Amino acid sequence: NLRLILIKKEFEGRNALLNSISSQNEAIFFFLLDAYSRIFTLNDFIHETDDFNENILQILARYGTVSMLELLINKIEAQLTIEEFKKFVKLKNDKGENLLHLAAQDNKNEQSIEYLINLIGTKFGTNELKRTLIEVNKYKRIPLYCAVRFNSIDIFHFLFSIYVNFFMKFEIKKMCEIKELEFSKNVFSFFRVDICFSL
Repeated sequence: NLRLILIKKEFEGRNALLNSISSQNEAIFFFLLDAYSRIFTLNDFIHETDDFNENILQILARYGTVSMLELLINKIEAQLTIEEFKKFVKLKNDKGENLLHLAAQDNKNEQSIEYLINLIGTKFGTNELKRTLIEVNKYKRIPLYCAVRFNSIDIFHFLFSIYVNFFMKFEIKKMCEIKELEFSKNVFSFFRVDICFSL
């Protein structure tokens, strides 16, 4: 029975569709998304979560490509009201992390986080984008800080260029708690971070 195969949970409590995201297999993801769309209602599969209580869009923020993100966003935007769509995009995981926190930590694809930033800014406005950029998770970290902590140097530099469009550098430095970073055992090159703040 295809339905039973599709709902079966595997590694980390993810069904086949969610598992296809972390492997970044676009062909399998596109095929499975179509299959889920035909067998389940939209609300059924977009609110399905894994063992970390993360839904399909949150997992896509972590690991997905731009093409995967676009396909899902187009599908859900066509079927949800504006308010439902906004609420879904703004959902956080159990750690209080928004989509930009997740992308900054695990998605090494600069184009994916750029897509998410453009999505939030275009659909919900500049003020909502600024709010998302300065939103802290349960550890009091903003998305930019997460890029440093998880060694995403290219994502850090890209995000930094976004932050300086909206905030003064002293504000960003304060938000990132740079003193903590200087004493971190993280292998990230903090010298390069300091260069950004001194430019």
